[in-house]
Amino acid sequence: MFNNYKNQVIIVSPSLDPKVNVSGVSSVVNFIVNNNKDVNYIHFQQGKADTENGGKLARINRILQSYKSWKCLLKDTKDSLIHYNMSMDARSIIRDVPFIRYAYRHKRRILVHVHGGKYLFTKHRPKLIDMFLKKLFSMKLPVVVLSDNEKEIIEKHYHHGDVHVMPNVVDLSDATTFDRCVWGARTA
Repeated sequence: MFNNYKNQVIIVSPSLDPKVNVSGVSSVVNFIVNNNKDVNYIHFQQGKADTENGGKLARINRILQSYKSWKCLLKDTKDSLIHYNMSMDARSIIRDVPFIRYAYRHKRRILVHVHGGKYLFTKHRPKLIDMFLKKLFSMKLPVVVLSDNEKEIIEKHYHHGDVHVMPNVVDLSDATTFDRCVWGARTA
């Protein structure tokens, strides 16, 4: 299905439509996709929309359906790099680590991009969360974080040596459309 593309990247994130998700992760992913025109991105939507409702059963069903789609996508895109964006909050960790682990076990090239979250800076994590994070950081994968402080935490707490800092970016392309004015200047 997708095997004809060169420079192909599967990029995992919430919806890229700002009307569906107001999210820093979505903003960063949009910036990456829009500023790398030589790359063929396949967006794999992971996570619920801001307006999506439903209890635990609906959430579990969404994850199971997503996992099925994930397996099919990876089967059809064997040469693609995976850029997996995730937050360090409980729902994301419990949902995303099995997806990343599946790709890792199938010898896929993966970059994990961590976008902050509650359990990044918390010293005392629940045992289940800590178990998932230990599993994630035991995989030999490059990890991208937003700050030197985040890098230091992952390196020290999880002994993961392949951590890189890429601060959040600000898209200034719209700034060129504004007229320049001098504040405080009076016009006659």
